Amino acid sequence: MRFNINIQDITEEDMKEKQSIEPIPVGTYKLECENWEDKESKNRNMYIAVQFNVLSPGFAGKKLWENFAVGAPKAKIAKARLKAWAHATGQVLTEINSETLNELIGRPFKAKVGIDKSRDYDAKNKIKEFIFPEDDDPEILEKSDTSVGSEGLDESLLDRIVDKY
Repeated sequence: MRFNINIQDITEEDMKEKQSIEPIPVGTYKLECENWEDKESKNRNMYIAVQFNVLSPGFAGKKLWENFAVGAPKAKIAKARLKAWAHATGQVLTEINSETLNELIGRPFKAKVGIDKSRDYDAKNKIKEFIFPEDDDPEILEKSDTSVGSEGLDESLLDRIVDKY
């Protein structure tokens, strides 16, 4: 297969920006799902791997990834996060399947993004909280805490998601 791609419009700034693998700063961003894939872990547990695009100015085009371990022993957290993601896009789901996940592709939403640090891996971004449309109030966002640890979802947020839906 032969191809010819014109790259004359790519500037030096474009090349530096797209090569950066540094995490974006902690904050609230507009995101969308680019794609998802169901996979199996080494322990033979199903998980859903999702790639998100940042839409917010200054960081548009940056990628974030999340694995939702829906087949793991503690799958309730992953299921609650999937439901929270759907709700953040304005969707109310009663089940997750290929069709409902496909409907979430390209649907914008807001989320609080943090940075997970590990001594074994480079720092990376993680969605700390999906912002529900009714919670998208500057006063609420300003007072909320984005310092969820790298262990996962803040228990009070999980309780709020499960109780509310």
